Amino acid sequence: MDQAVQQAWRYAVDQAASFEELNEILQRRGADGWELVNIVHNTAKDLNRPLKVRREQHAEDWYAFFKQPV
Repeated sequence: MDQAVQQAWRYAVDQAASFEELNEILQRRGADGWELVNIVHNTAKDLNRPLKVRREQHAEDWYAFFKQPV
């Protein structure tokens, strides 16, 4: 009976403040052999915080999750 071979992976998460920055990250990671696993676009703001603090929050952040074989 054949043994299943486990693939080892390493993982990375990158954060971008704009879609343009996200695109640059995707191009760079792809060229380095990273596989895109997921993208999350965070648009939530904490409305219970003062307006000045909310403006400083990165409410349009993008998070890209990658994996690469070891």
